[in-house]
Amino acid sequence: MGVTSSFGSNFIFVLTDYFTRFTVIRCIPDKKATTIAREMLQVFSIFGWPIKLTSDRGLEWINEVVRAMMDISGIDHRLSLAYNPLGNSVSESFIKTCKLTTIKLLKGKRDQWEHFIPWVNYCINVKYARLHKSRPYTLLFNRQPNGLTDYSKEDYSKRLEKADDRLIDKRYRFVQDVLIPAISKRIVDTQSADHANFAKKHKIISEPYPIGSKVMIKNVHRQNKLDERYEGPYLIHSMTDKGSYVLADKTGALLSRDVPTHHIKYQVAANPKPITVDEFSEEHYEIQAVIDHRGSPGNYEYKVCWKGFNDPSEDTWEPVQNFDSTKHIELYWARRKGAKAAGKCQLAPQTVNWRTPATRRIGQSGRAKRS
Repeated sequence: MGVTSSFGSNFIFVLTDYFTRFTVIRCIPDKKATTIAREMLQVFSIFGWPIKLTSDRGLEWINEVVRAMMDISGIDHRLSLAYNPLGNSVSESFIKTCKLTTIKLLKGKRDQWEHFIPWVNYCINVKYARLHKSRPYTLLFNRQPNGLTDYSKEDYSKRLEKADDRLIDKRYRFVQDVLIPAISKRIVDTQSADHANFAKKHKIISEPYPIGSKVMIKNVHRQNKLDERYEGPYLIHSMTDKGSYVLADKTGALLSRDVPTHHIKYQVAANPKPITVDEFSEEHYEIQAVIDHRGSPGNYEYKVCWKGFNDPSEDTWEPVQNFDSTKHIELYWARRKGAKAAGKCQLAPQTVNWRTPATRRIGQSGRAKRS
């Protein structure tokens, strides 16, 4: 936690049940193997011994003490992916929730964080989990948690009947045959929806884009709100073994960098069938500069000087829709106004040696800056 508590603890030990999301949080002084094994022994002796256990690859987990404990108890110990917090994302998520909730309760007294851990643990377990829309406490113990009320004033009728084995068995079968399958289906549906949203947001596709398709790419050099979000069009020339794409521009030249999937904007309607590079670059000319304009705002036409055509008689008037990009139009208007066409942001220097060290301003007292 970054601060030693008043009880001498330095870390929190989090154990989470994957199905119910019931969480046990313990405060520990160190991350020694004996400390971890002792805490697991206490927790498992109360709630039962698990079949499988997933952890990270820290030395507190990979050692002889924990390995012997797993062998004796028959637990299948699985390790998450190295250098990847998503490999053990369930525990990482509850660790984050525990820390943020505890910080909110501290109110400046940092060494008292251990006092709030039991209450934070209780709040996590009685909160409705988004995964299965139920309380972890309820799923584990098959009852609702008691409210913080005074039960001494309530009058309970004493039941004289004995426990009915058939009723207990019926209730047990209901939990096994109805409740648990329903919760499992709800978990699968929630995870499927989350995966679909993640794939849509990050443009994760099941099948690669067809070779020969026309696409637009994200403008990674966008510096202000009026810059174009996408550049293009480009043609998908090939695909690398890493999953990125090699693109060709209108002149047939390959783009100098490989473009990842999440930078590509693909429209099915614009690609009825794949085309070749020659078909893509047919009747396409490169602009040297825009030198004049005519028309009214919103309906301008621009006089274009074409690269490789030096005769002024070969300059043509073109509407805006004939341009692949508005870069040359922006440069033209910037030249007419005597300003740069770039945004307010300055590009980062290529080397730190070009940076000018910041100087301290002289205050009102008039003291000179120390060397």
